[in-house]
Amino acid sequence: MKRAALPLILLIGLLIVVASFVPREPEADRAWGAEATTYSPGPRGAKALFLLLGQIGLDAKRWRSPSYGELSKDTVLWVLTSEPFGRTERRELIRFLRKGGTVIAPPAALTDVLEDAQLGKPALQEKTGPLVTAWETSLELKDAPTAITGAAEPMETFATAASGVPVVAAWRVGEGRAVSLGVEQLTQNERIGRAGNGTFLARLALALGKKHVFDEYKVGFGEGGLVALLARVPYRWAIAQLLLVAVVGLLAFAGRRLPAEEPEPVQRRRTLEHVEAVARLWEQARDAGLPLGAILSAARERARLRLGGGGGDRPFLEWIERVRPELSPRARDVWEKAERLCEGPRPPVEDARLLAVDLRRLEKDGLGW
Repeated sequence: MKRAALPLILLIGLLIVVASFVPREPEADRAWGAEATTYSPGPRGAKALFLLLGQIGLDAKRWRSPSYGELSKDTVLWVLTSEPFGRTERRELIRFLRKGGTVIAPPAALTDVLEDAQLGKPALQEKTGPLVTAWETSLELKDAPTAITGAAEPMETFATAASGVPVVAAWRVGEGRAVSLGVEQLTQNERIGRAGNGTFLARLALALGKKHVFDEYKVGFGEGGLVALLARVPYRWAIAQLLLVAVVGLLAFAGRRLPAEEPEPVQRRRTLEHVEAVARLWEQARDAGLPLGAILSAARERARLRLGGGGGDRPFLEWIERVRPELSPRARDVWEKAERLCEGPRPPVEDARLLAVDLRRLEKDGLGW
């Protein structure tokens, strides 16, 4: 009974994973109650902002794909949900920013992006009191705005708290800008028409650029069917491999129809035979420098591979300097002694052995890091 239930559990889990990738349709009735999407005319939606940008002459469109790196560099990407970006999404976003794009998102979604871009250790902080905007517009907020602290100095500020902390500000990332929208509540349909909220958002959009797209993929309104969406999602091959593993698991745990047969053992040479053969070669050569030179050459090539093909004449020392800089003096001393020992005729066997052991320990310490 347990053996029959396991494939069923795996199948149910696989169906749940697949169902999580199925996009919602914008025309569905539930779009009314959806949040942070330009498809929703409901109170928590952002359709009014989307229409407002079109009315003031800006090019406003929707983006329903996870591939942010495909956006052109003159694009302003609006992300209206506070859900943090995943590691792959952040990589795509930073690629988009570095080539000149602009992303505007709530602070909670941007802290990890700014940290990945090496702009300090951003943290969130709620601010109270009235805000001072770049265009002297009055804002009516329902909740306290949120600011990003601990990051580098922003390149541009559009709204600050009474204490001077930037609430809506832009940070330079490569050739582009990451804009923290600490008043994301203004984008909601129920708030955009109050006081100068809509005016502030319109002026902000005009200041950022002419071409604007709204991220609908992140709020669940992906484009196309499941197959088309999976074909464009990052790590799609890894997902395909996981599905293959699941299928193989189902087959492996299913009941057998034929009795298991023990495979015929493969005839292999014993490791001892190889060791003895190599030992005889060194014994015939009567030169301890030969194995030490081979060890140096092998360590040099392995280090060159770890450095991506670089490293100059001594890639092993450069690799140690990169991964374990505190070991660099000892590594240089051991390496130079080994090179000098190899240059002389018939070096002492014990000296060669000790240096070979030291080299191996250094490489092991570097790999252990």
